[in-house]
Amino acid sequence: MDPQLYKVVDYILNSADDAAVEVIISALKKRGERRVNFAGVNPDALARQMAREIQGDMGFSLENIRSMVRDMVVKVIHNEAPELGEDDVQTLLDAWVPEDPKPIQMEPLPRDVSLQMIKQFISYSTGTMSMTELERLEREIPGWKEKFFARFSDPVRSLIKYLVEGNMSLEEFWQQVDGLV
Repeated sequence: MDPQLYKVVDYILNSADDAAVEVIISALKKRGERRVNFAGVNPDALARQMAREIQGDMGFSLENIRSMVRDMVVKVIHNEAPELGEDDVQTLLDAWVPEDPKPIQMEPLPRDVSLQMIKQFISYSTGTMSMTELERLEREIPGWKEKFFARFSDPVRSLIKYLVEGNMSLEEFWQQVDGLV
C-alpha cells in the first residue's frame, strides 16, 4: 500500500476537525461524480444521454401532450354531444384545454422563509454550505436549487448573480435584498 494513504487515513481518524472532514467528503463526492468504469465510460453521463435521446425519439414534449389531449377532448365532445356545432366545440375545448394556459401564480412566501431560502442558496453558491446541510436539503427537497431559484424575484436573482460573480460584497448584497423581500 501507498504510505501516503496511511497518513491520510490517520489524519482523517485522529486529527481532522468537522470542517476538514466536510472538505474531504466534498472532495470525494466530486471525484465520484467524475468516476468512470474500466472502459472509460461514465455510467451517469451515459444514462442521462440515453434518457435525452429516448425522450427526443418519443417526442413527448409539452406541446405534443397538449395537442393529444385537445384531440381526445374533441372526440369526447363529438361522441357525447354530436348536436353541437364546431363553434360550440371550439368554445368548450378552449375553456377546458386552453392553447396557451396561463402560468400558475404562486402565493408569495413569508419574509422569513424567503430570507432563509436566499441564505441557503447563497451559502451553496459561495461554497460555504456544510455537507450535512446540503445532503439534508437534497434529501428533503429534491431539486431544491432550481426550485428555490425559481421562487426568487428577478431583482433577487440579479443580485445573487452579482454576488456570486464577485461584483458586490455580502454586506452590500443583504442590504439590497432587505429592501426587496
